[in-house]
Amino acid sequence: MRVKDVVICALGKLNLRETAEKIASGGQTDSFENEAVKTLVCCYNAVEDELARRYLPLTARDKLSSPDGVYVYAGFSRTPVKIKRVLSDGKEIAFTQEADRFTADSASVTVEYFYAPEKKKLDDFCECSAQAGVNLMADGMASEYCFINGEADMADAFEAKYRSAIDAAQSKIRDRIHLPPRRWV
Repeated sequence: MRVKDVVICALGKLNLRETAEKIASGGQTDSFENEAVKTLVCCYNAVEDELARRYLPLTARDKLSSPDGVYVYAGFSRTPVKIKRVLSDGKEIAFTQEADRFTADSASVTVEYFYAPEKKKLDDFCECSAQAGVNLMADGMASEYCFINGEADMADAFEAKYRSAIDAAQSKIRDRIHLPPRRWV
């Protein structure tokens, strides 16, 4: 799914259906419509970043090497938020973190980590869409858009839908984890 698809959904929720149709068909938009779309793309980036950092983390895995065991975060393929674990030869190893790097007792490691998504443009692909869904993201964007435009009541209504959808998405993730029942010995 593309950012454009989520923007079109958000435009529909905001009763800007003509603009949504123009964007979907590739038609010409006026300056007001261009500004609305530009603002919604900014809202998209804020929502995707919030979801990835707080609620629905994005994970990546990189193979890195360093002769002295010092691994700078700038060398990762994505912007790391939190390191889940560090592996060497398939086994988890200890590591120490600092502000811009981590250190491990291995010259070659595989790092599993949560990352922050990059800023998107209208034609870019979504990273959180598989976990979040179009409606969840569009509700968050609509809330942000209304807040920016001074429509507090509408912003609150969309925010409530957004938070409810986040709770539902998180419960689906928790439902996939199976914990065996406790037993008395």
